[in-house]
Amino acid sequence: MKMSVVVVFAALLLPSAVLSLEVSVYSMVMLPNNTIGPAYITFLPGSPVVALTGISNGDYGWNGTLCDNNTSPSLFGTCGRALGIATNTSGFIYFCDAYKGLFGVGPSGGPATLLFPYLFFCNAVDIDSIGMVYFTDGSQKYRNNSLARINDTSGRLLRYDPNTRDVTVLATGLATPTGIALSSDNSYILITQLIKDTILKFYITGPKVDSLEVFARNIPGASNVRRSLDGSNYYVPQNPKPYSHFLLRINSTGNVQANLSIAGPYSNIAYFRDARPVSPTAFYIGSQYANFLGVATIFGF
Repeated sequence: MKMSVVVVFAALLLPSAVLSLEVSVYSMVMLPNNTIGPAYITFLPGSPVVALTGISNGDYGWNGTLCDNNTSPSLFGTCGRALGIATNTSGFIYFCDAYKGLFGVGPSGGPATLLFPYLFFCNAVDIDSIGMVYFTDGSQKYRNNSLARINDTSGRLLRYDPNTRDVTVLATGLATPTGIALSSDNSYILITQLIKDTILKFYITGPKVDSLEVFARNIPGASNVRRSLDGSNYYVPQNPKPYSHFLLRINSTGNVQANLSIAGPYSNIAYFRDARPVSPTAFYIGSQYANFLGVATIFGF
């Protein structure tokens, strides 16, 4: 079932030169019964299929009787809780389970394979143009963002090589890294630090290789980051307080250019996690607290 809500607002240019907008058109794609939490979104190449991470049958092959269609957080440790997800050019899907590690599943679906279990809070995933998989261990102390975001700086950035199956730790000391996005030329990767209200840049190549620097400051509640379709900008979901949602457009030098208010069907949802661009004027929006996938049409963003 789909529900459409149309709301039209005028654009306003603030004195700070940051464009302020609100979503023009929403539609909602309802998830199957007993399924919630499309926290992260990806696409299958050459296909209209969208893959989501949510909570339904989260056991990936074990405890099916207990876990099927059970969305209770008390069972996440047993049944798993899928978070970050990304797809390579062959349609192979990689995703993080906060409790169990990094998984992979083929283009045709089926049981997932545990690729790297030595994580405490696997969180975000992205893949470069040659198939290298980057992911974060959000914390080495907590599997709960509410706890990890208080005072934890034990997060890590890692890289998985699907050819050798080797995992390399690239950066440590991160403050709850919940989102990552590679640049279009694979020269660096952006990392959101949820508890420090910053976005970091880690250099993969070039004269600053293997170093970190601050890309953007004063971004409270920055939960994820996505590269624009043309590679020139980045989109950052922001939740500065519960029930207050924005999507920022940040340029390649770390300056906020536009601020989009996410309201409509998300007005009664505490938090949203992902905003995946599908065209210059449309985004898929995901929240771990929703039972639907949002589709937002935005003009002038």
